[in-house]
Amino acid sequence: MQRDGGDEEDVDFQQSDVITLHWNVTDDESGVDFCEVALGLSPGSGEVHQFTQQPSLYSATFDLSGHLTHGDTVYSTLRCHNYAGMTSHVTSDGVTIVTQPPNSDHASVETVSETQSYYPSRAFHQSTVIHLSWEGFFDVTGIRNYQVT
Repeated sequence: MQRDGGDEEDVDFQQSDVITLHWNVTDDESGVDFCEVALGLSPGSGEVHQFTQQPSLYSATFDLSGHLTHGDTVYSTLRCHNYAGMTSHVTSDGVTIVTQPPNSDHASVETVSETQSYYPSRAFHQSTVIHLSWEGFFDVTGIRNYQVT
């Protein structure tokens, strides 16, 4: 098992250019000799960081400051070798770097009348309710939720 980020949970998004990886690898027959890690912008590639042998059999950290931009997804490929000379590899699901807030240059927010509302009232009227509609917010990493204050 290989995880981008912390040693307990896989991370899909992060603000930092420091990539941390954790993995669990075993070989009951001959034992694990060493592991190598490569980092790329597509699964299995290594254009960000070529395969290098890691001092640990469980984790690695890479400072990629200046090499990544907002929206880049970094995939790590782990390649481990056993003492019998056999190799196995796995590629992570990637971690996306988020360094900017969503773009609101073309966004609009407007009030919607009761008759146009997506959520019509149920046989009563509440004068303290305002219905809003918005569109035009964009982020290359996606927008998980909106907060109205």
